[in-house]
Amino acid sequence: MKKVLGILVVAFVFAEIASANAVPIRTRSSYGDAGSFIQGTTSTTSNGITINTQEFCSDANTDPTAGTCQLAYAFQVASPLPTSGGPLTITFSAPAGAVVTDFDPAGVLTNENGDSVTSPNLFYSPLTSAQLLSTIDYETDAAGDQIFTFDLPFPFDLSGSDSLSKGLAFYMNVGTGANGEGQFCFQAGTDCTASNLPEDFPLVTAKLGGNVSTPEPASLSLLVSGLLGLGAFARRRKVS
Repeated sequence: MKKVLGILVVAFVFAEIASANAVPIRTRSSYGDAGSFIQGTTSTTSNGITINTQEFCSDANTDPTAGTCQLAYAFQVASPLPTSGGPLTITFSAPAGAVVTDFDPAGVLTNENGDSVTSPNLFYSPLTSAQLLSTIDYETDAAGDQIFTFDLPFPFDLSGSDSLSKGLAFYMNVGTGANGEGQFCFQAGTDCTASNLPEDFPLVTAKLGGNVSTPEPASLSLLVSGLLGLGAFARRRKVS
């Protein structure tokens, strides 16, 4: 009994730590070898943090004849990050009419490992995967919002080498259907009568201060405490 409980405790703690630190990372070339089809852009300022947004159809999964495309959003933190104020939490919420994909919903957009794109036009982070994994926490809440949290001051240079890489960049993949894997119509075609892209852009919010996401939230702590208590009770019964 003791061994089983011990294994369960370690498994739950390890799984939660892995989940909390698993920041999805995607390169621009994963959306295609050429520039993606930008459908619209906007800019939002929340709590002094300006974030630019691109709505785009992935070059790799766009069919102009059918009129369908894989829809996604690229986000770039356009303003200088504060040097203090505690952790910064950035939240992305899917617009009405779109569902965040179950597979690869969101993450940090970067450019490395020889990533080469003809006529690149998507934002990207001027950092390596190792740097990103060591600084940013990622989670999805019950509402399906995509949440990224990191401490300030940010330890790495975000100036970038061109206008597309001047700041942290994120992506969010959306679609239709229950799991978000269905494609949108971006124009009329053999499979589409007209465009049905979301009318609004994703809701983007930034929050300074508060608690940084930790690998062991209160719910997990309660679970572990309960398992440990159950183990102690089993030991007392064995002794008596």
